[in-house]
Amino acid sequence: MSTMTAGTLLTTFERISYSLMGTIGEQCCQLGQAVVLIDGVETFDQTGIHQNQSNALAAVPDSILFAWRWPTSGAHTLTFQAGATDPKDGGPFLHLQGYWYVQ
Repeated sequence: MSTMTAGTLLTTFERISYSLMGTIGEQCCQLGQAVVLIDGVETFDQTGIHQNQSNALAAVPDSILFAWRWPTSGAHTLTFQAGATDPKDGGPFLHLQGYWYVQ
């Protein structure tokens, strides 16, 4: 589907719910993160997606990396921005491999 190693990735759609799939621990166990904004607002807990972190000691394919549901169907935008590089969280990384949605 798409890969982000730096910069910003946008996806716009008209759905009531949306889930993004990928592999947790894809570059096990390297650090890497993406900031998630829903309709222009960062997620309330600011955790984003830390795709490479895994306690499984191996890659876990077909994992849900992000899921969200709105009260009604409509136009929405998900924005993924490169997370800041630091010793704890590493540099930016996001590799989306698929999605599910409800109209």
